[in-house]
Amino acid sequence: MRLFKSWHGLVAAGAITLMAAPALANEPTSKEQEMEQRIAELEAQLENVMTQMQTTSTSQTTLESQIAELQTSMGDGGNGLAAYWNNGIRMDSADKNFKFKIGGRIMNDYAFFDSNNEASDAYGSNNFSSGTEFRQARLYVAGTIYGNVGFKAQYDFAGGDSDFKDVYINLNTNCIGTITVGHYKEPFGLEQLTSSKFITFMERSLPGQLAPGRNTGISIANSLEAGGSTWNWSAGVFRDADSFGNDKGNKGASEWNATARLAGQIWADEDDDAALHVGGSFSYRKASDQIVDDSFRKPLNDETARVRANGAQNLAGRLVDTGAFLTDDDAVWWGADAAWVMGPLHAQAEYLLQDWDTKAGGNANVTAWSAQVGYFLTGETRNFSTKKANWDRTSPTKNFGDEDGMGAWEIAARYDSADLTDGGLKGGEIDQWTIGLNWYLNPNTRVMFNYAKIYVDRLRATGLEPKIDVLQMRFQIDF
Repeated sequence: MRLFKSWHGLVAAGAITLMAAPALANEPTSKEQEMEQRIAELEAQLENVMTQMQTTSTSQTTLESQIAELQTSMGDGGNGLAAYWNNGIRMDSADKNFKFKIGGRIMNDYAFFDSNNEASDAYGSNNFSSGTEFRQARLYVAGTIYGNVGFKAQYDFAGGDSDFKDVYINLNTNCIGTITVGHYKEPFGLEQLTSSKFITFMERSLPGQLAPGRNTGISIANSLEAGGSTWNWSAGVFRDADSFGNDKGNKGASEWNATARLAGQIWADEDDDAALHVGGSFSYRKASDQIVDDSFRKPLNDETARVRANGAQNLAGRLVDTGAFLTDDDAVWWGADAAWVMGPLHAQAEYLLQDWDTKAGGNANVTAWSAQVGYFLTGETRNFSTKKANWDRTSPTKNFGDEDGMGAWEIAARYDSADLTDGGLKGGEIDQWTIGLNWYLNPNTRVMFNYAKIYVDRLRATGLEPKIDVLQMRFQIDF
């Protein structure tokens, strides 16, 4: 501003001087020379001011250009990252070759039990006391670099340690699909592969609990078109791993499990928001030299196995358990599942068979099945991902807190059963009914209410028949 004021002052002075020139015409020559000299100095100063103004304009243009380049590098182009929210913290480059996610989840559960005397005799009276726990407390970072290399590192701090969950690297190829290496879920079953953030009830059904979970290995996944439908397939080899993704105890290199899944949408009606999905899973499993026992590996015996499940609750621990048993040969597991949705109504069913050859009693079949139905009272449609072939995030029509918003409300019911008593196995039989009420405040926040009635028969051949009622609540957020 001072620069412009000086320029205006000089111009004004020059104008006054020029206006006064006629009055000075009759002055002596020395005066005229002095005035001409003064005018020349003023013109020189004016020229200097104009030069400075041009330099300032050029500098401003350069600065604006530098700012534009900086803004481009921060997300409008190049490899700079632009941060935004999309059900979590996301950062992408403009060309999408670099993508990063930072997120986590919190699940805080409360449970209230009522059980008969046989349940106390079988498990101990303290097992069915009311309590609370952090079912999950996870943090993760995931992303894609250079357009085709992906990664994820997720850790769970529930229980007081930092267990591995999904910790893997993958490579997206144009020829054979996506190659994944690391610690992650084996491709088996519908509910096991559906994130716990999106399942209808607080605990997975019994087929989902008995399906193979996370292990360390390598797999390939892709999709194919057949019969007008898209089918997703995945196959890999895995080693039984501990809670840190390690397998250091097996002797030799033969203890590999081979697991595969094929699933697809076989019918859809877009007008009614309706679709039917089916899937099948297979796993060929080698008997392990060691048994994974909670968070550590406890050596037991060569070629041993163990089958166990919590049922519809988690706070009281495992309700059916074969204990460690010896096997003569490898095991074959089969799974079948179906998911159906039509507007606010959705349903699913799943079956699992584990075929073991035990040294104690020959062939032993462990079976489990479940069926469930749910309905959104507020009209939402449960979201099924055809790309991943499992259930995905459901968003309320209006979030709680918005104008006239009450979130989404869902009711559901499930029956599931498992039999762990066959061919010398004495793990017990379990049948349970579960009803649920879910309140989705927004796409990332949910409050869950579950009531389950659980019956356990012939627990480890003791003849006891525990009956357990449990009322549970969960407060959940993910980002």
